[in-house]
Amino acid sequence: MPMPTRAELRASFAYAIERAGYGLVLPSHALAIRAAVEVVLGDPSRDATRPTTARHRAQLLALADAIEGCD
Repeated sequence: MPMPTRAELRASFAYAIERAGYGLVLPSHALAIRAAVEVVLGDPSRDATRPTTARHRAQLLALADAIEGCD
């Protein structure tokens, strides 16, 4: 699988932010982390076959929770 270009990553990130219901200005860093997790790590249903990805997803989402004060 070829590495996505910066433009493709930016477009995917923008789409993830838009899907979350936000525009160009993000209300929090945690939302940016959640959108980046969605773009970079992809579909969570595949985590069962990729334990390293599942661990990274959990760590990044825990960071987002801590930023939001939900720890």
